[in-house]
Amino acid sequence: MKYKKISIIVLCVAVAGGVWYASTQTTQKIHDVFVDTKDGDTASDVPVDAIMYFTHPLKNFSFAYDSAYTLSSCDDGVGETILLQKQSSGIQIYSTEFTAGGTLSASRLKKEIGSMVGFAKDIEMPGGFRAVTFSTASTRGEVWDVWFVKDKILYQITAEPGHDALLKQIVETWSFE
Repeated sequence: MKYKKISIIVLCVAVAGGVWYASTQTTQKIHDVFVDTKDGDTASDVPVDAIMYFTHPLKNFSFAYDSAYTLSSCDDGVGETILLQKQSSGIQIYSTEFTAGGTLSASRLKKEIGSMVGFAKDIEMPGGFRAVTFSTASTRGEVWDVWFVKDKILYQITAEPGHDALLKQIVETWSFE
């Protein structure tokens, strides 16, 4: 029953992410965020005047992002969505209560969502907490995700193709207060 519940949650989030992705498609160049990044390319390579900082007022997390992106957020009663967009494309950060229990891992995602997940890998975020990164196929290339659980909240960062530098910047600067 527990696995059925997490499968339903993951499937709903994947469908919502797919709908969001499909509604914001553009013709940007496709990049593989974890395989095709430039050596030495870090968030600190972005000019200082181009960096903005977001601090969540209730969930006590923060991250840096490129000022070329517009940040917006909304709450649907189940979770909160933060969008970072440039020309109707970008990154979605979704957070919701993690009720499934257990540990979020690459093997768990592969087991529960199966063939939809590619390149799943357990990673450690710069803040010292565990996360899972994986990709899903789209008509334009690989869509990359970084998911983690902190204080019983599931955070899902989803990047459309072409926004690998922003995803890397967010992951490298994400911290909890």
